[in-house]
Amino acid sequence: LFRSAVISVFAAVSFIVIFSAEFNVAGVIGLILTAVASLASGVIYCNKLKEEAYRGRNLKKANQEAAKKSLLPIVDINVVVIVIGAMAYLLGGVIMKSFSAALVLGGIASLVVNLILLRIMMWLATNTTSLTGKYQVFGIDQTKVPNIVAEEKQTYFGPFQDRDFTKKKKPVGIVTLLLTIASIAGMITFGALN
Repeated sequence: LFRSAVISVFAAVSFIVIFSAEFNVAGVIGLILTAVASLASGVIYCNKLKEEAYRGRNLKKANQEAAKKSLLPIVDINVVVIVIGAMAYLLGGVIMKSFSAALVLGGIASLVVNLILLRIMMWLATNTTSLTGKYQVFGIDQTKVPNIVAEEKQTYFGPFQDRDFTKKKKPVGIVTLLLTIASIAGMITFGALN
């Protein structure tokens, strides 16, 4: 997970240097957002791997299913990052150039890293014969993985199976949206004034 985030951030820094964008606070914020998007993509992938393993699938099959089920969320996260970067480039001034370069090109790098490199690394890890059945290497509690041959049913559904997160969903979403809009508007305003 951390390797994919480091590769994405390194690519974003490289693109800032290639495009001769001024490296400033906005660029640092863009790099942080790129790293967060890349980490979130990797966490989604690994979480899907764990969910499939807890359903009783072996590591190979769990990896195949995780790759399918994590595709759209990973694409969504990185496309949102790219769109935010493109809008900041179109609406912002010179100060937003490094922010935009970090988000757009870092988002593309994150998308490639998480859709191709992370999948290749996980495929290699789950298809290695020395790791066959060693769920603990992937952070999976082997005692909670049902044995399908013995017709055991799934008993573990995740650490938050009994909690309801939908109660505070709307207020948290509204506050997050308002803070995001205020942050981007503030950066664009200060960029236009300078």
